[in-house]
Amino acid sequence: MVPDALRTKAELAGELRRLRARIAELERDAAKQKEEVLCRPDKQLRDIYNNLAMGIYRTTPDGRVLLANPAIVRMLGYSSFKKLVQCNLEKEGFEPQYPRSMFKEKIEKDDYVNGLESVWVRRDGAAIVVIENARVVRDEHGKILYYEGTVEDITERKRAEELLRQQKEMLQAILNATTESVFLMDPQGTILTMNNTAAKRLGEAASNMIGRKGQSFFKGKSAVAVAKSRAEKISEVFRTGKPVYFEDERAGMAFYTSAYPALDDAGKVASVAVFGKDVTETKMMQAALRYSEEKYRVLVESSLDVICTVDRSGTFRFMNTIGASNVGTTPGKIIGKTMWDIFPRSIANHHMADIRKVLKTGQGLRVIATSEEMGQQPRWYNTSIEPLCDRAGKRSAAVIVARDITEFKQTQDYIQQYRQNMMRSEQLASLGTLSAMLAHELSQPLTVVGLSIQNTIVELQTSSCPPGAIDSLNAGLAAVSNASDIVGRIRNLARRTSLKDIKLVDICTLGDRMAASMGHNAFHAGVTIKIKGLAKLPLVEISERDLEQVFFSLMTNAIQAADGKKQRKVTITGRRQGSHLELRFADNCGGIRSKHLDRIFEPFFTTKPADQNTGLGLAIVHRIVSEAGGTIRVESTWGRGSTFIIQWPLKD
Repeated sequence: MVPDALRTKAELAGELRRLRARIAELERDAAKQKEEVLCRPDKQLRDIYNNLAMGIYRTTPDGRVLLANPAIVRMLGYSSFKKLVQCNLEKEGFEPQYPRSMFKEKIEKDDYVNGLESVWVRRDGAAIVVIENARVVRDEHGKILYYEGTVEDITERKRAEELLRQQKEMLQAILNATTESVFLMDPQGTILTMNNTAAKRLGEAASNMIGRKGQSFFKGKSAVAVAKSRAEKISEVFRTGKPVYFEDERAGMAFYTSAYPALDDAGKVASVAVFGKDVTETKMMQAALRYSEEKYRVLVESSLDVICTVDRSGTFRFMNTIGASNVGTTPGKIIGKTMWDIFPRSIANHHMADIRKVLKTGQGLRVIATSEEMGQQPRWYNTSIEPLCDRAGKRSAAVIVARDITEFKQTQDYIQQYRQNMMRSEQLASLGTLSAMLAHELSQPLTVVGLSIQNTIVELQTSSCPPGAIDSLNAGLAAVSNASDIVGRIRNLARRTSLKDIKLVDICTLGDRMAASMGHNAFHAGVTIKIKGLAKLPLVEISERDLEQVFFSLMTNAIQAADGKKQRKVTITGRRQGSHLELRFADNCGGIRSKHLDRIFEPFFTTKPADQNTGLGLAIVHRIVSEAGGTIRVESTWGRGSTFIIQWPLKD
C-alpha cells in the first residue's frame, strides 16, 4: 500500500468517484426496498380483512360503494364486489322506516355515528337488522370525500330478543291471569318480579315493589312474624335446592304457599319462585262442611229413627246407631253387609224391590213395613225411601228412614177398639132408652085395656050374657096380661142397661185421655183439641163410662161438623160456680142452624145422612146429664161455631 502522503491527486479523485457511485447505488437500492415495502400488501391484514365477520365499507355521499369486504357482500346477498358496486345506496338497500337520509343527516352533523340501528334490504328483498359505526372523511378543505365504517348483522339477535320479549309478555300475562300470588326472589329476599295478584294483595303497584325486600311490605307484629316464617322457608329452598310447601294466615286470610328453586347454568339455585294461593274461602267451606257433617252426624245419631243408605246391590253404606242396635250389632260391623246378611230372604227381597223401584223412577216411596215375619215380637215401621245421587248425578243408592210406629199402631188399634166399645155402649144406651120409652108408653094403655076388660066382665056376669062372650073377654084379658109381662121385661132390660158404676172421677185426667183417643180423627179433620182449666176442678161423683160418653159424643159431633178445608179447634174448659160444676165444649166448626136448635136433643134427629149418624148421640148425652141431676144447653151461631154448656150439682 502506498502511503497516503505518496498518493497522487488523481488517485484520490478516482477513489472519491467510486465511493460516490457506491453510495448512489446503495441509495437506489434502499429507495427500491423502501418502495417495495410500502407497496407490498400485508397478507395477514388481508386475511383479516377478507375473513372478518363484521362488514367494512367505504361509500360516497351520493351512494356509490368504494370499498366493501366480503362480509358486506354476503350480508347484502351479492355474489361479488363487482355486483355490489353497481348498487346505488341512495335508491336501494334501505327499508322505508330507516331511509339513508337519516344516516347521512346524523353522520354529517356529528362526523360520526355509533351504534346506529337500521334495517337494510338484501338483494333478494329480505330485510336484515344492522348496527353501524361510521365516520366522515374530508379533504384539506373540509369537503366530504367518503364515509367509512363497520356494520354488524344483528338480525338473529333481534329475532331472539323479540322472541324473548314475547315470551316474557306471555309469561307475565299468564302470571297476571292466575289468582295465585307469584313472586320471584333472589337469595337476599329481593323481589325480582311479581304478578298483579300479588301486588293487589299487598296493596301497591308491582312496579313499586320490584327491587325491594319482600319483608318490607309486612306491617304489624303478627304480619312481621308471618314474613319471618316465610323468609325462613324460602331460605330453606336456597339451602337445599328442594321445594317447600306450607300454610299460614295474614290479615284474616289463609294462604297455601309453595316455593320452587330456579337453577342457573351451573345448577345452583339462582332464585326462588313463590306461589301463594288464597285458600280462605276453601278453609271456610271446609269448616262449614265439617260443621255440616258434624251436625248431620249428631242429628242422625241422636235420631230415634233408623237411618241408613243402601246401594243398588243391597249393600249397606251407612247405618246409624239406633238402626244397628235394632238388628243387634254396631254401625261399623254392618257397613259392607247386604240386606240378605241382615234379614230373611223374603223380607230382604221385598225391601230391595222397593229400593230398586225408587232408584229406577227417581220418586220417593212411603211404605208401612212390619217385622213380624222375622220370628220376633211384631214391630211396625213407617218407612221413607229417597234416591241418593253421586257426583255424576247418577242414582246410585237410596236413603232409608224408618220410624218405629209400633206403639202408635197399638194406640190406633186401642182407639179403634175403644170407638167400637163406645158405639156398642151407645147402642146399648139407645136400646135402654127405647126400652124405657116403650115400656112407659105401653104400660098405660095396657093397664087401661086390662081394667076395661075386667069391668066389662063384671058387668056381663050380672046380666044375661052368652057364655062365649065372657070367655072371649077372659082370653083378651089374659093376652093383655101377657103384654104387660112383656113390657115389664122390657122395663127390666132398660134398668139393667142403665146400671152404672158410680164413683169419684177426675175430669182432667178423663178429658186428657179422651182428647188423646180422638187425636187421630181430629188431625185428619183439621181440628185441634185444647183443654183448659180442668186441672183445678174437684172430683165429681158420676159414672166414668157415662162421662166418657159425654166427652166422646160432643167431640165427635164437632169433628164431624168440620169441613177439613180450614184449621178448626175444639176448646174444653171447666170451672166451679158455687155448688155447681160447669163444662163448656166450644168449637168453631160451623155451628147449627137456628131452626134445628130446639130438636138437637131429640132421639133420632140428625142433619147428617142416615148412613152417617143415628141421631142418638146428643139424646144420650142429654139423658146422661139429666140422670146425673144436671142440665145441658147449646149456644150456636150458624157459620161460626157452637158451645155446649153442661152444669152438674156438686155433692159434699
